[in-house]
Amino acid sequence: MDKAKKAEELKKLREKKEALDKKIASLEAKEKKEKRKKDDKQKILVGAYFLMKFEKDGKSDELRKIMNGFLSRAADRKAFDLDQEPPSSKE
Repeated sequence: MDKAKKAEELKKLREKKEALDKKIASLEAKEKKEKRKKDDKQKILVGAYFLMKFEKDGKSDELRKIMNGFLSRAADRKAFDLDQEPPSSKE
């Protein structure tokens, strides 16, 4: 095989490799997105269960106290009508 043919074959192989790398990256991204979607759905369902359970058992205040100690982001705290700043851990 002469030099030109080898160079052409190498070029074609590199192009195939690049196409395969892109396809692999795309499939991995899709898989990661599906896993995240499933994980988010599970968290929503577990959260809904515990919200219902605490309300049914008349322990909404207890849940609010738990969330007050757990949540740190202002946007998350707002969802539970908590102060924007979490309580100090130095008590």
